[in-house]
Amino acid sequence: MNDNAKINLLPGGYSWAKAKIARIDDGKLNETTIALTRGDLYSVQSTYSKAHESKNPLLAPHGLLRSLRYGEKSDLIQFLATFGPLEWHWEEKWSLPNANEYARQHTEEIPLAHVTIAEFWAWQAEFTLIAGLWEAWSDVRLLQDAYINLVLNRARLDHDVWTVMVPYLKLVSGLEKLVPHNRANLWSRPSPSLADTPLDFEAFIAGLRKQPIKWLRHWAAILMQHELCLHSEKRKPAWASFGEEKEKVYFKMSLDLNTLWEAVWEMFGQDTAKPLGWRICPHCGKLFYPPRKDRVYCTSEQQALASKREWARRFRSVLKGESKSRV
Repeated sequence: MNDNAKINLLPGGYSWAKAKIARIDDGKLNETTIALTRGDLYSVQSTYSKAHESKNPLLAPHGLLRSLRYGEKSDLIQFLATFGPLEWHWEEKWSLPNANEYARQHTEEIPLAHVTIAEFWAWQAEFTLIAGLWEAWSDVRLLQDAYINLVLNRARLDHDVWTVMVPYLKLVSGLEKLVPHNRANLWSRPSPSLADTPLDFEAFIAGLRKQPIKWLRHWAAILMQHELCLHSEKRKPAWASFGEEKEKVYFKMSLDLNTLWEAVWEMFGQDTAKPLGWRICPHCGKLFYPPRKDRVYCTSEQQALASKREWARRFRSVLKGESKSRV
């Protein structure tokens, strides 16, 4: 984490700032970073509550981050305008002389920060890949695919994150000789050399298909727990205020908010504890919070159509079985 990014806008609370995109005439800068000015403050916790009340995870930072199309700059800009950057990197480029020159040429607010495009998408990929394990929890085939997705996209992961994942991937590949017997110690201090060792992809796939779902879930839980702990270890307990001051104000003990990236993982962890987590609509691919356990599609109309299609499929199957029996 960048030391300058540790500066919180309202320490101890749950407020973060949206971002305004600054127009920069430096083409090279636009290819690697996006210059920002600070927008309006908002309550991160309120977005989470609103998302669940509306059954729409896209109203909270973690849901919108999960739904972004990897590498799409328009999606990145939408996220910045809606929730701000995952970290505020205060821009050293804008010293006083440079800022004054910018202000002379433009009538906009002076850029104060930036987001590094490659870093943002690396974090988005990390969150999406880990969240994929949770989304596939109930289906062994989907859970296997989620692990395969981790391997195929390992180049997008931070090296430390990939190192933590490697022991299980090696184990599934049948390469137990590379994994020490004391696996608990390996998880606390994973060997970087394991991550640098080429993975036999065909052996990995073959081994993965043989794993019972209980082991797939066991290691998925370890990976998710690692990420949640990693992104909360620098947070300190703090009292945050809630409610309307003119009616009633109350306080809750929570962890202070240094970055939106920390809040994304906290909201993800909170979602896992709820009876129904988000689902991905098979029709349109949209993330949504189902109102009931049997809701698979994001709208009641699509759910009704799916039910009719399933009834028709079963009816045709019954008719086909009866026709065979008559023959």
